[in-house]
Amino acid sequence: MSRTENEAKCYDVYGFDKELLEMVPKLVLAVLFLYPMIAKTEEERILQDSERKGPGATQDSFRVAQV
Repeated sequence: MSRTENEAKCYDVYGFDKELLEMVPKLVLAVLFLYPMIAKTEEERILQDSERKGPGATQDSFRVAQV
């Protein structure tokens, strides 16, 4: 699906409850999670990544660290 720059817009998501998700306009092309990286979240990310690497594992998301 191809979109021009003027067709893409950003919206805030206030939560994952059904009522809050209904506030997000449809069609959603992507969801970005922005949060501060601290030692605890980095440890959890490494653990989750190691659990995903196994027989039949799929890579349906990716992470990018902004420095």
